Amino acid sequence: MRKKKVGVVGCGAIGSVVVEHLVGGMFPHLRLGGVCEVDPLRVEEVNRRWGVRVVKDLDRLVSSVDLVLETAVVSVVRDVLELCIRHRKDLMVLSVGGLLACGDLLERAEKVGIRVLVPSGAISGIDALKSAALGRIKRITLTTYKPPSGLAGVEYIKKQGIDLSSLNEKTEVFSGTVRQAVRYFPKNINVAATVSLAVGRMRGVYVRIVADPALSTNVHELVVEGSHGRIFTRTENLPSPENPRTSFMAVLSALRRLMDYECKGLCIGN
Repeated sequence: MRKKKVGVVGCGAIGSVVVEHLVGGMFPHLRLGGVCEVDPLRVEEVNRRWGVRVVKDLDRLVSSVDLVLETAVVSVVRDVLELCIRHRKDLMVLSVGGLLACGDLLERAEKVGIRVLVPSGAISGIDALKSAALGRIKRITLTTYKPPSGLAGVEYIKKQGIDLSSLNEKTEVFSGTVRQAVRYFPKNINVAATVSLAVGRMRGVYVRIVADPALSTNVHELVVEGSHGRIFTRTENLPSPENPRTSFMAVLSALRRLMDYECKGLCIGN
């Protein structure tokens, strides 16, 4: 059986782990087809650790592989998806917030027959949420608790005049819609976009972000109320060994989704 080639866009905390496992043979049905990265330091690291040649031409990478894994930044998602549609390639997106502005492209992707895969990431309950969406959902609330250091540098926090270093108790720093959350916290709240996409809408999905100085890791609480009853999940994430700003569950979720790509035999959940 021919192994499918995976092209990795971005080689940061998650991308580097995926490359490591592709090169190491973790996935018997997949192999590394190439890496696209523009950061000189990361390019040097990829060359040093794996002897993999890095390209800067995104079109060239997409056209040469079977599956593209985006693990870069929200701003590149639309460009990557457009190229995947043009070249008829499947795409896995980790910067999930970028998909919220791609409704037109997602329709085109469905028409041309490519898959746009979104791992559940650093939150639990996505399978249950998808099932509940077949009934009537009244309200969805996602509350994310982060240590103040995890919100450092966010422009929205600065504009609100919140001094993260002076917090000595739980403090709500944001409450609003999914679209607002992704716009103000593009690097911090991809889970909100995942929840919205899983249920198929943004209306009725509310997001709270709470800075908690007692925490050292991120915590996500999801409450879904509707005709199914009430779902409550709480995910307490530990940081990735590769990058303390990335939840290890987000890394494992990406690896699991790759492992289940074109699943044969018993397939459970996402």
